[in-house]
This record gives sequence, C-alpha cells and structure tokens, in this order.
Amino acid sequence: MYLESRGFPPEVYELVRDHVVAKRYLCAVDEQYYEGLSEGSKRSLEFQGGPFKGSQIEQFEKDPLFAEKVQMRKFDDGAKIIGAKVPFIDEYREIAVKVLDLARKSESEAVQVHG
Repeated sequence: MYLESRGFPPEVYELVRDHVVAKRYLCAVDEQYYEGLSEGSKRSLEFQGGPFKGSQIEQFEKDPLFAEKVQMRKFDDGAKIIGAKVPFIDEYREIAVKVLDLARKSESEAVQVHG
C-alpha cells in the first residue's frame, strides 16, 4: 500500500504485495523449494495459509505478473545468503526515481487521452 501511495506502478507494488503469495505457490509446486526454507519460514507459511492447493495454483498462474512475482520471490531468497554482497539501498535511488517519473508520465498521458 505504501509503494502504491507513493506513485509506484502496479508492476512494482504488486511484486511486493504478492511476496507471500509467490511463496505459497512455490511451496505447492516445488518440494525442493519448500525443503530449502528455513524452519522459521516454514512455520510462518502455516500462518500465511500454507501451500496453495488446486484452483489457487491455477488462478495464480493466470496472473499477468505471475513469472515476475515468482522471480522476485527467488531474488529475495537469494538475498538471504549470509555473506552475499549487495548494494546499499542508496544505489537504487536513481532507478526508483526513473520508475516514478515514467509512472507519472504514463498517468499524465492517459489523462490527456481520456480527457
């Protein structure tokens, strides 16, 4: 909700919003993924609704950002590697500003088209 309120487009804030959704999906379709979770993450999965079942899997696979959401979850998992070198948050500022500028420009153009 915060990212949406700050003007980020759905292609950004939905990836964050559906972080747990992607976890539930991956646990349902990939036993190795589940086995690779920490004990804490396995416990929290139960509070988060557990692995998807049946139609939940199919419904998520129809999401227009399905592949991106799954990949984002995997990126996050990779960032949990102890000792991994990652850039400081300040190094992402320029990217965030560009995304916000593009979102505002697209919104402005849409308003002009639809009057």
